[in-house]
Amino acid sequence: MMPGVRINKYCFLLLIVLLLISVGLRTIHLDADPAAWFIDEIGYQIDEGYKTLAPRNLSLYGTTQWNPHDEYTGWMTRSAMTQWAYYWGFKVFGTQLSSARVVSIIYAILLLGFTAVFLWRRYSPNTAVFGTLLLAADPGLFLFSRSALFETALAFFTYTALFIAVSIPVRKEPARPVLLAALSVPAFLFLKKSVLIYIGPAILALGLFAARQRVAMLLQRNRYLVVFAVLFLVAISGAAPFVYDYVGAVSPLHFGSVIHRPQKIFLNPVESLSPLALSLGYIALLDLLIRKPSAILNDGYRLALALIIMLAPIGLSFFIYNFPRYYIPVIPAALLMVVERLAIPASSFEDHRFRLGTLHGVFAAVVFLALAMTIWATLNRYVLTNLPIRLGEEPGLSVPALLLLYPLFLFLFACFSYVFVKFFRGWVNAYLIYLLVAVHLLVGLGVSTTAVTFPTYRTKAIQEAILMHVAPSRSLGGDWAPYFVVGTRLRVLYMRPDINGADHIRAIRPDYFLYSDTPYDRKNFKQITADEGIELKEPVLLGKYADRPISLYRIHYTGTNEQAGMLKTLYRHPK
Repeated sequence: MMPGVRINKYCFLLLIVLLLISVGLRTIHLDADPAAWFIDEIGYQIDEGYKTLAPRNLSLYGTTQWNPHDEYTGWMTRSAMTQWAYYWGFKVFGTQLSSARVVSIIYAILLLGFTAVFLWRRYSPNTAVFGTLLLAADPGLFLFSRSALFETALAFFTYTALFIAVSIPVRKEPARPVLLAALSVPAFLFLKKSVLIYIGPAILALGLFAARQRVAMLLQRNRYLVVFAVLFLVAISGAAPFVYDYVGAVSPLHFGSVIHRPQKIFLNPVESLSPLALSLGYIALLDLLIRKPSAILNDGYRLALALIIMLAPIGLSFFIYNFPRYYIPVIPAALLMVVERLAIPASSFEDHRFRLGTLHGVFAAVVFLALAMTIWATLNRYVLTNLPIRLGEEPGLSVPALLLLYPLFLFLFACFSYVFVKFFRGWVNAYLIYLLVAVHLLVGLGVSTTAVTFPTYRTKAIQEAILMHVAPSRSLGGDWAPYFVVGTRLRVLYMRPDINGADHIRAIRPDYFLYSDTPYDRKNFKQITADEGIELKEPVLLGKYADRPISLYRIHYTGTNEQAGMLKTLYRHPK
């Protein structure tokens, strides 16, 4: 009995140390710029501004909209779980951006803690340490846990709800999907409705698992129909862009406002976040589907992870806005699938005969297609873009070229996989996943330490320049303006053409216009300069951020258009 107690205490101590290190690393230089060198997404670099604007206003001015004509209502009601947490962070620590980022760190540590407890109860203390380490070291999860955006909170509520639903004893299996759906309602109503993209596949999985006998009989009788349906969907996905681009009759249907290039169903931007995590998840799932399908089909939790890995990226690929950060809540499912695969004893793997026409065979084919595309896109991002030869107008292959060459890469990858597995089957099963896990941990540690050891402070430099030119009693507006004034007491307006646009500027009347050379700012600038009743003073160049020049314009309202008459804008923005 004593050895077991020692192991438990040792693992418990390891978990505490791991959580403390995770907190410590995440808080180092927390006020620095986002690590744009790793995540190529403009929203990751500036969206924290308008996502925290309402709680900032409430903290500073006692109201979410200090200007009665402000059209931007913020997220206070739509995402109360983040906004009120940001508000209390601002009240306790001040209105600097790091105060809001602490909220994401808290959600991240809670996620790690719930994961450790779940794995401890499901398997063993050692597994709990291993699984928690996998999630703690992931570079995508690490960087977004230092960002005042919603994805870390989405991941927390998705997986804690899943852990609770599969852990609580229930009399009947159909109660589990109902319980999971009920646990997801608060996040759906008070966090972000997109939580359904991640929790939906898990609810579906638990529902299918509850009705697995009937579903298995139905699919067994119609297995060829299932294969045909999957192939048909893949074919339609590949043909859709050509129909959309070249058939004029489709244009009036406005498909473009609903879906975005469904041929990229597997070409998602997750390779810019955690390519190793997703690849590991695919490999672990593929290995189980081929060698031990019962481990997936006869376990509701594993089936839930599998469907999140498979369906969430597919669902996200159909949206016009398809940013890398939207894939953050998929990463824990991929890493937890690795834990599931390694937790199964090697002796329990039967000599299973793989058949493509079965349900798990169809799943395996889809996972293999996604794995091949992930590796192909990762090679393009980290290898082809760094070659000394030019492959087009931009470094690396363009999206059309990636898709065009994907069938060739898929064929070569399939041949390589067949030969590799055939001649090194035992080595693959025993060591390949462990090797990739080690690489994942090393890459995660490297990214994390680089992010906190070599910070940049371009945001603060621009903020200081703004404070030199804008008096505390003045106000300014712009697309990126909320981001650059977090931490000050300046009154700021979030301005886009559809929210506080140039046609509304006479009502909101900002004293300054912060021009960040975004499409929104360019459109507003064009409209403002066309207004004969508004005069823009000479711009002040404040610096560069995200490779864009940031300029400040003093706005002078000369009267109505009728009164302005011959007045013209004195200065135009330089090319």
